[in-house]
Amino acid sequence: MAARLKMIIALCAVVLVAAGVGGYLYLNPSANYTGPVERITIAVSEGLVEAPIFIGSQEGIFSKYGLEVSFKMTRSGKQSLDAVFAGEADIAAVSEIPVMFNSFKRDDFSVISVFTRTSSDVQIVTRKDTGILSKKDLKGSKVGTFAGSSAEFFLDSLLVLENIPRAEVEVVDINPGDLPAALASGEVDAIAIWATQVNNAVNLLQDDSVVIKAPEAYTLNFSLVAMNDYIASNQEIPKRLIRAIGAATEFIRGSEEISRKFLVDRFGFDAGLVNSQWAGLEFGLNLDQSLILTLESEARWAIENNLTDATEIPNYLNYVDSGPLEAVNPSRVTIIR
Repeated sequence: MAARLKMIIALCAVVLVAAGVGGYLYLNPSANYTGPVERITIAVSEGLVEAPIFIGSQEGIFSKYGLEVSFKMTRSGKQSLDAVFAGEADIAAVSEIPVMFNSFKRDDFSVISVFTRTSSDVQIVTRKDTGILSKKDLKGSKVGTFAGSSAEFFLDSLLVLENIPRAEVEVVDINPGDLPAALASGEVDAIAIWATQVNNAVNLLQDDSVVIKAPEAYTLNFSLVAMNDYIASNQEIPKRLIRAIGAATEFIRGSEEISRKFLVDRFGFDAGLVNSQWAGLEFGLNLDQSLILTLESEARWAIENNLTDATEIPNYLNYVDSGPLEAVNPSRVTIIR
């Protein structure tokens, strides 16, 4: 398991470099859209990786593409995808983990595009008094994380890379919003969680906080996901959404300071933390082989750790609908079929 996971992490890194993850799509309409306005609901949680969605709304970019967008705010990608399944939203913005877990149970949904990649969204936070100042210091510690999430996958990948057997770390399942308080109270020695809760933990602990980054452990693919029936019956809407996200990405790249300030003001993020993590965010539309490799690696991890009753890895090509992105910019679709 450890050797295989190390190999998959290395392969994903190679594919990401080859694909040019910094690439983005400049999609500015020649004129404002004049056709009928379509209303869509996007299920999304607060975070830096979702910046193109929130910037697209703030700057009126969606309306330029004939979209009236409302948000179904959630606390996690799992909740966002569940909202789509329940008919409470049309599109979910999620990492691959909810896609992977639900692929064991159903096959009626698809990723239509990755729009953000990052190796810095999940981090370790600890207290100075624990003596945990580096990744290797996690051995023998008590670490809180959200079970079955990208944060737990990150933690397991990190332990493998540091040659620390999971049995030598006590992993505690805690709801994401409760992790900063659990760390501050001493219930756990460290937490592995997303940037939003990293921000909350640092604000809570102040000078007693230690943030440990491990970008080599996991690259998160944040994607747009929809039901197959929705994609089939609303073929123009996913294309318009992709164009709008591409234009929002272009805005961010040309106005980084304005974009960062908007996120700080809207969500109350620590400005220093946002600035330190910003360089690790790769905004850009794509569907490439690293998405498939990551999903397969996560599925294998879930099976081997008994997080699912399934015993076979699904064919993740069946969970990607490249049609909308191919119609907008075929060069950004490089998945091998």
